[in-house]
Amino acid sequence: MNDQLQQALSSIVTKSISGIDTGVDFLGREIPDVIRQLLMFKAVYAAVELVILVVCITAIGLFAKVMSKALAQEKRGFFHDGYGVSVMAAVTAIVLGILSIVFVVAAFADLQTLFNIWLAPKIYLIGYAAKLAGK
Repeated sequence: MNDQLQQALSSIVTKSISGIDTGVDFLGREIPDVIRQLLMFKAVYAAVELVILVVCITAIGLFAKVMSKALAQEKRGFFHDGYGVSVMAAVTAIVLGILSIVFVVAAFADLQTLFNIWLAPKIYLIGYAAKLAGK
């Protein structure tokens, strides 16, 4: 009975070691492809975000140009005394300015990510792994 138990235990340990070896071999073959795909995904994601932000910044600029022309042509304003036009122009300018600053900062971050992946992918991966680890 004792021999059967030792043989069963030996068989389990051998199968476990074989499974671990197979897993390590599989990961060793797949890790480079996974890393390449991760870098490609992050680069494309940052590029798409950058394009969207540039389109938003351009749309804000065009909207500001159209609004400034419309407000310049408005003589009497919403309250028929000119006060409404100046308030609307000030609020519009403040909102568009804040949105532009936020979008430019976000676009700069995406551009920095793209350059980091392109110029120093290993450093990017180290930083990405540290971010995933919570440090």
